[in-house]
Amino acid sequence: MQLGSNEAFSRVLIDKALEFSGWNLLDPHQVRFELNTATGRADYLLSGQRGPLCVLEAKREDVDPYDAKEQARGYAENVKAPFIVLSNGREHWFWNYTRKDQDAYRIERLPSREDLERIRLKNLQPPRPLMSEVITRDYLKKFRPDLTVRLYQIEAMDTVSRQFDEKAIRKFLLEMATGTGKTLLCAALSGEL
Repeated sequence: MQLGSNEAFSRVLIDKALEFSGWNLLDPHQVRFELNTATGRADYLLSGQRGPLCVLEAKREDVDPYDAKEQARGYAENVKAPFIVLSNGREHWFWNYTRKDQDAYRIERLPSREDLERIRLKNLQPPRPLMSEVITRDYLKKFRPDLTVRLYQIEAMDTVSRQFDEKAIRKFLLEMATGTGKTLLCAALSGEL
């Protein structure tokens, strides 16, 4: 058996990543291991002050953790945890599965307890359409008084917002000439999203 090819090795990496994100592995009010549910055994249950936050499903390093989505959903639904993390120790996926408009996506680090609590609160508020945000030439002045958004940048943001709202498009490629404010436009879009 190769080093790292079993789930126990992945769990060592996951434990380290949880500690790095501020989880106390010795506090059963924060982290529980091998929790039995009606549909099977969840590898990890991460909890907050108001109860379960996240089921973390661990897989061997040579397994794509994304493939465990439906298995983990069953566990999360049973314990009423709104989030799922899928991990093989090196690759992590986050899934806010209670939101119908979201699929699992790759994350670089495991979320902290505070991260999950913040997302839980955000889930309670219905998403606001991006087109409801009014973009003017002075949109970025609250951050830097010397910045002015150009009209073609406003048009680009409106186009992205409209496609985000109406067609649920989540990936965009903005192609602009050198010196036209691509970085500024991306900063403005990040603030809007």
